[in-house]
Amino acid sequence: MCAMRRTAEAIVALPGLALVAFAWRVTPAWFNRHIAVPEYYWPMPKGALPSLRLVLVIAGLLFPLVLAPLVGGLIARRGMRETLAATARIALAVLLSLAVCELILERLDRPDQPAKNPKLETRLGLPDARLGWTFTPRRSLDVKLSNETPSAHYEIDQYGDRARSKDWQEDPARPTIILAGESCMFGHGLNWKDTVAARLEQLTGLQVVVTAVGGYGNDQAYLRALDALSRLQHPVLVVSLVLPVMLTRNLHDYRPRLELVNGALSLAPPRPQLRLRNLLANELQYTRSSRLETALELAHAIFAQTVHAASAHGARSLFLQQSIDGPPPLLMTSLLADVPHVDVQLQFSQLLPWDGHPNAEGAMLLARAIAQYVNSP
Repeated sequence: MCAMRRTAEAIVALPGLALVAFAWRVTPAWFNRHIAVPEYYWPMPKGALPSLRLVLVIAGLLFPLVLAPLVGGLIARRGMRETLAATARIALAVLLSLAVCELILERLDRPDQPAKNPKLETRLGLPDARLGWTFTPRRSLDVKLSNETPSAHYEIDQYGDRARSKDWQEDPARPTIILAGESCMFGHGLNWKDTVAARLEQLTGLQVVVTAVGGYGNDQAYLRALDALSRLQHPVLVVSLVLPVMLTRNLHDYRPRLELVNGALSLAPPRPQLRLRNLLANELQYTRSSRLETALELAHAIFAQTVHAASAHGARSLFLQQSIDGPPPLLMTSLLADVPHVDVQLQFSQLLPWDGHPNAEGAMLLARAIAQYVNSP
C-alpha cells in the first residue's frame, strides 16, 4: 500500500513540477513572441511577466504540496479502488460542469439581447457574410469612451466608410488615397477633424476614403480595400495599417476569413462555435508557435496580394506600422521586409488615455508619414 501511495503521489505531483519548469521557460523572448506582441495593442506593464511566472509557480507547487498528500491520504484510508472510483466521479462532475457552463454562456450570448458594454463596431455595425461585420451605411453615432473623455462623433457614408458626413459622396474620378485597417486607422475616439483621414486630406489635397473597421484582421482590411479599388477610377495609394494584434485576428474562425489553400487565398466560412471552445481558441491571450507561423504566412500572402491589387489599379501600396514607446518588434520588421512600409514611433502621450488608440497628435504623426510617402518618388 505504501508503494502504491507513493506512486500515486508522484503521478499527481508531476503536472505541478511541469508548471514550475514551464515558469522558468517563460523568458522575456518567449513572453514577447507568444503573448505581448501578437495579443496586445501597446507594451505590457513591466510586472506582467513576473506576475505570470509567479502564478505558474504557485499553481505548480499546489500539486506536490497540497493535492499529492490529499490523494495519498485518501489511498491510505480507503484503498486504491475507492480512490479511483472517487476520481472518476470527480472527473464526471467536471465534465458535467463544463456542459452547464456551455449552456450558461450560450444563454448569456443571445443575439437578441443587447450587450452591457458593446464594442464600437457592434454599435455602428451589422453582420456581413463575407467580412464578418461592417459599419451600417448612412449612420451617425456619438460615443463616450469614458467619464474623463468627451464624446466622439462618427459618421458613416453610403459604402459603410467613415466620412465627414453620412451624406458625403466620394468622387470616383478624383485621385484618392485608401486607408485600410482597423480602429486605429478608423479614428477610434476622435472626431473627424482629428482623424488620420482628415489630416491627410489637408496635407495632400487628395480625396481620402476610409475603409478601416474596428476589430479587423489583415484579411478583412484587404477585402474592404478591394471593394474601394473596384469603384475608384484613380486610386493613388492604398495604405494598410499593420498592427501585431491583427495577426491573431487573422486566425479567428468565428467569422468568415481568408485562408491559404495550396498557396492561394481562399475565403473560408465561419466555424460552428461552442462558447467554451471559442474562449480557448479565439479569446485566450496566448498564441502558440504553430498558430503564429500560420498567421505570419497568411499575412505575408495578404500583403503581396494587396500590392498586386493596388498596382493593377495604377496605385502604390504602403504598409504603415505604428510602434509605441520603442522600436517595432523584430517579428513585424521581418514580416514587412518585402513590402513598402513606414514605421511611425508614438509615445504614450500620443495615445488616448487608458485606450491605446492614437489621439489627435498621434493621428497627425501617422498622416504626416503617409503624406511624406505620397510626395516621394
